[in-house]
Amino acid sequence: MLQIAQAYEQEFVAHKISQKDIEYITDSFIPVLKKLIEQTSNDGNSAEAANMEKALDALTPLLSVEMLTVLQLVGFNFKQAIGEPLTLLLQKFITSKVPLDPQSNLEHSKVVMAFNMELLKIAQDQDMSDRWMQLRAS
Repeated sequence: MLQIAQAYEQEFVAHKISQKDIEYITDSFIPVLKKLIEQTSNDGNSAEAANMEKALDALTPLLSVEMLTVLQLVGFNFKQAIGEPLTLLLQKFITSKVPLDPQSNLEHSKVVMAFNMELLKIAQDQDMSDRWMQLRAS
């Protein structure tokens, strides 16, 4: 029983946010995100900025000192619930700003074209079509 309690305590400590961190998040994080959204809007991505602003509006009430403390006490994992999706959102935002490599795009187009050509060959032969449908069904 003691081992279970210790394992639970270790898991809780691993996901716990300190009071100092909670105050830092509430005081600093939201203004920084608002500036990022403003910049996105100024760069001509108003639809993307509007989506980000809606997400931020949904997060803002959750990022008060009181709410973070209460939710954490009942076992809510902020790192998983907010940190990971925010990380993915920022990753998508950053990668959307990176110019596409024309060579990789060309390679992708070649592969898609070759696949489509093979599908046309299959469509022209009834036995091949039957085998293809069997493969897709299994």
